[in-house]
Amino acid sequence: MTGLTLAESRHNLDLFCASHAQPTTSKVITAYGADKAAEKAENLITRTLGVLQEHGVYAAFLWLAARTDKDMSAAAALTMNLQAMINAVHADYLPDVALFLQQPETNHMLQNLAALLLVKRVMERTLIYARYHAKAEAEKGKVGSTNGK
Repeated sequence: MTGLTLAESRHNLDLFCASHAQPTTSKVITAYGADKAAEKAENLITRTLGVLQEHGVYAAFLWLAARTDKDMSAAAALTMNLQAMINAVHADYLPDVALFLQQPETNHMLQNLAALLLVKRVMERTLIYARYHAKAEAEKGKVGSTNGK
């Protein structure tokens, strides 16, 4: 399942964000692919949300790009899904994450305050929903492992 475009959601941000949160969470969990993947995904998503809220959109993508070792593939999956979601809002906002990180002054979204605030709001809400999806998956895993013993 992929998320809706903003037009398909009839500009309902809750519906738009919810439609992107679940597939994002699934891809991050799959990227971890190991024991406690849902808990690790919840942690990565929560930390990304914290950076976004404290420091903004650019910092969140920069923080994700700096992940190494065990978080690298999950951070890449999260980055790709956030980029796809932002492009579903407006195709010109984030066509290339690498270019965005190297030359932020050329990015259309960063030059337009209304666009930047919309993207930040959409990212926050999507990450909040994704965090709760991951938490629910982690809880299902705990219940399943308890019942299996």
